[in-house]
Amino acid sequence: MDFLDLVKLEKKDASTFPEFRLAVLADSATQFLAKALKGVAYEHQIRLELFDPGIGLGTQSVLDPHSALYQFQPSLTLFYFSLQSAEERFVSLEISERAHFAELLLQEVKQLVEIATAHGLPAFLLSTFPVVEDSVFGQLAAKLPHSFHYQTKQYNYLLTEWAAQTSDVFVWDLATISSSLGHSRFFDSILYYSAKASISFQALPFVAESVVQHIKARQGNIKKCVIFDLDNTIWGGVVGDDGLENLSLGMLGKGKVFSDIQTWLKELQRRGILLCACSKNEEKVAMKVFDTHPDMVLRRHDLVSSAVNWHPKNENVAALLQLLNIGEDSVVYLDDNPAERDLIRRYFPAMAVPELPQDPALWLSFLSGQFLFETISFSSTDRERTQLYQQEQKRREAIQTQDLSSYLRDLGMKATPHPLNAYTLSRVAQLSQRTNQFNLRTHRYTEAQLSQLMHEGYVALVHSLEDKFGNHGIVSVCLLKPEANALFIDTWLMSCRVFGRGLEHLVFEQLLSLAKEEGKQVKAEYLPTDKNKPVETLLPDLGFQFSEGFWYADPAIVTSPAHLISLLPSSKKEA
Repeated sequence: MDFLDLVKLEKKDASTFPEFRLAVLADSATQFLAKALKGVAYEHQIRLELFDPGIGLGTQSVLDPHSALYQFQPSLTLFYFSLQSAEERFVSLEISERAHFAELLLQEVKQLVEIATAHGLPAFLLSTFPVVEDSVFGQLAAKLPHSFHYQTKQYNYLLTEWAAQTSDVFVWDLATISSSLGHSRFFDSILYYSAKASISFQALPFVAESVVQHIKARQGNIKKCVIFDLDNTIWGGVVGDDGLENLSLGMLGKGKVFSDIQTWLKELQRRGILLCACSKNEEKVAMKVFDTHPDMVLRRHDLVSSAVNWHPKNENVAALLQLLNIGEDSVVYLDDNPAERDLIRRYFPAMAVPELPQDPALWLSFLSGQFLFETISFSSTDRERTQLYQQEQKRREAIQTQDLSSYLRDLGMKATPHPLNAYTLSRVAQLSQRTNQFNLRTHRYTEAQLSQLMHEGYVALVHSLEDKFGNHGIVSVCLLKPEANALFIDTWLMSCRVFGRGLEHLVFEQLLSLAKEEGKQVKAEYLPTDKNKPVETLLPDLGFQFSEGFWYADPAIVTSPAHLISLLPSSKKEA
């Protein structure tokens, strides 16, 4: 999709889509960027509301506590500093000052973020500089601290280092995007000198896509799984026809292409993305490749599940979605066969099905430009995600041989309460950002926002759950806002992996106990979304009564349903 296509989309009615408020503060013209952002947002069914004070007015907007920026209340503030404006500032400095340009610029950015945060802005996306050849010193510029080339690279490094230590600051990596496209495609000098727009029409779709994918991650719309074909997708050849020993894999020829594809998938799996095989094949023949081929990077234990048979692939994909209990919009589907890709698109329109180039050697560079796996958080739980889902499959197998009550009792479930602190903060924030189904109000919180809520006196009920098959980790979060006569449930969410186990009953039991101690009611609210249908009747089912827009549970009247979970003491390490 090119820029003109995005302009057409930008003009369409997005009033039925969920809103996201974005502030763009830039030192160059952004009128074309704004159109591209709105066009891409429409394509992803987001109603993007933009605040743009104009060229160079971002600093003034941040410094003025009464400015329209703060009245706009953006969910995300994007700071875009163009390479050209930076160079104008750089050349105005004395030679002796130039070696500290990056440090001075970052200090200014830090001050702006600090001021904006103090005035309630929650999150920031800061651009890096494209890295281009130095026309003054040539390649020697890379080792000269007083060259512009050196200072832009230094700034990029310092910015990313600072962002890594600051929970609500994220990097808009234009350096990588411009490098992938090539600077001649990223920057159009004619457009810049005529309109002071520093991103070319050719680059705008890629740049806008990167921002919107970050927004989607912030909304909880992230990719959780890759479902992929086998023959001519993760290995070269057809195993049923060519035989295991004749597949293209390893370090030679085309084999290196497929080995690198598998390495990429393996890295996604280590990051917490679930991997599933979906192939028309004899299962024993196909899985033997995973088990015995010496050049396979992926092994059977890397797959959370597989559907290898002769059924239509749309049926197999549907079965995998049901097994994993994830939505189609959480999945990326990879297949070398364009007919199969078209089939999956028809049956699962919300699923990401990249139109892979004909030559597999181009796949990785193509996929990297799709920004498919954007996320705004990462925790230790992600590294264990495949194992956690594999354990869940064992639980599903166990329930098939028993009635539900016997099954739950046999699990030997134990819940552990945790304080919301440095040990648990990243996981709780991640659950807030990822959980869609069991989520009463679907409010997304970052680590810094959660810390602020605790500072304001909120109460957190955080629980992990374990059973005979393993530890689920932290899977339940309930944030309570104390009010005069009630404890208001600001957030109540739970991982889909523990639906139907009774953990919500244990949490409600604790809610009632806490409210009773304080002589208050429990107050709640259900805000419906496209995905939280599973909790639509949770409150009335638990005994809440509706009155004047909210649900109330009086601990003197209401009791929690029974459950089969033992409550352990809080971890001493986290107390």
